[in-house]
Amino acid sequence: MALAGAPVGNAAPPPNIVVVMTDDLDDGSFQILLAMGLLPNIKSTIVDRGVRFSNSFATHPLCAPSRATFLTGQYAHNHGVLNNEPPVGGVARLVDASTTATALPYPYRKGHVGKYLNQYGSESTAAVTSPLNPHYVPPGWDDWRALMDPSTYSMYNYQINANGQVEQHGSAPEDYQTAVLGDIASRFVTDSLTQGRPFFLSVATLAPHLEAWTVELAQQRGLNPDSYRSLWNLFVRPDPRQQSWKPSSWTMLADQLPLYPGVKPSFNEADVRDKPLSMQRPLMLADDIDWLTLQYRTRFLSMLSVDDLVGTLATALGSELSNTVWIFTSDNGFLLGEHRMSQKMAAYEESARVPLYIAGPGVAGPARTVDAMALNNDLAPTITEFAGVLPSTSVDGRSLVPFLKGSTPPDWRQRFLIEHWQVDPLAVVDVPTYSALRTGSGDKYQSRLYAEYLDGSVELYDLRTDSYELQSLHNDPARVAEIAALHSTLSALKACGGGNCQALER
Repeated sequence: MALAGAPVGNAAPPPNIVVVMTDDLDDGSFQILLAMGLLPNIKSTIVDRGVRFSNSFATHPLCAPSRATFLTGQYAHNHGVLNNEPPVGGVARLVDASTTATALPYPYRKGHVGKYLNQYGSESTAAVTSPLNPHYVPPGWDDWRALMDPSTYSMYNYQINANGQVEQHGSAPEDYQTAVLGDIASRFVTDSLTQGRPFFLSVATLAPHLEAWTVELAQQRGLNPDSYRSLWNLFVRPDPRQQSWKPSSWTMLADQLPLYPGVKPSFNEADVRDKPLSMQRPLMLADDIDWLTLQYRTRFLSMLSVDDLVGTLATALGSELSNTVWIFTSDNGFLLGEHRMSQKMAAYEESARVPLYIAGPGVAGPARTVDAMALNNDLAPTITEFAGVLPSTSVDGRSLVPFLKGSTPPDWRQRFLIEHWQVDPLAVVDVPTYSALRTGSGDKYQSRLYAEYLDGSVELYDLRTDSYELQSLHNDPARVAEIAALHSTLSALKACGGGNCQALER
């Protein structure tokens, strides 16, 4: 089904639309970065001029499914990208003939720079019509500059599909991935302005995602990549040039930044017996926490380059900045030692909650906060409305534009679905298949996280009294009726589609 419906009458000039999507950036880390004053470009360009959605979530907190949701406005069970890996996941599962890019009409010029969906461009023998082919360009995009797997997960020595041609980048200082993406995106902006056309630009960084394991790296550290404990030893390389460009920030982050998640009661959780057996990770050792501290600090350091990217784009926009909608977000969050976990995918708060800021023309009240539940499902219909196009009834999300104009839409959602499909039960970073219901403050059962796993395990947290999700209440005999009601709602939502998902969220 087509993502877009009929054009909407719009007397104002069509705005430019820029989406900056980071990777694995949990909202807690982002708020700390802002508070420390380490993201001046993001703050002045987006945060101070826009609206923060303080309850923003990814409905499938994993790379490929979340990015497919961004492009389609659908829950994963409707768009069909259920994991990063085949046979149920990866780029080959996306119906890319029906995305935001194909929905936006002329005169919009549409460009993508950076990470796409997992497995993209990874098989040289794949058919030219397959997104696994290194030369494949999805429909709808006028300028395509996508990172190619598996090199996406390296800050150096990576490949980019540049409108069907493979570009190899090396290990020189100027090849640092985030900086290169910023330069490419800046050229797209300049070219679009030269052509006098409004544009939609999607920029997707790897940062602050950890770089991939290599056999050599594992051997150097005497580690087994198939062991969960080895995950603590992963990190992302920041741009070393930042050490001379921003010496005080570098020193603060590289040498002095505390491991802030370590103050949470859920950090290295002492007792996880309330959780499903398959979600019980080994207790972290002192060495694990030392490595996690390095991981944490390099994640923050990598965000300095993301801030530079935003500054580069703002400079390229010049006077067009006032006619540009900015959306800043992440594909999912990340657990940094909470519940003994170093990963995403789980329904827990740090994994599913993501930063979301929107700024631009027509946004009422700068630096304003909206606490209504916003989902990555909402991004596609928000973008199409800004572009003057109505979404079709196949879209599960709702446009956030009314909030940006200062009003609250009637019957806004009070609950939503989080879902995940496991591909490999033996993979150290995967979690078992589950469906979860997250409720808001307006639901009869306020601020709950209720999850059902494929093996029959259940979790229930009352976030009003247990915000750190330390004790599941699924065995509480006083909650039998509540669990039955939550189960009924969850059963309906995980089967929703064809336009009824929005009604079930109310």
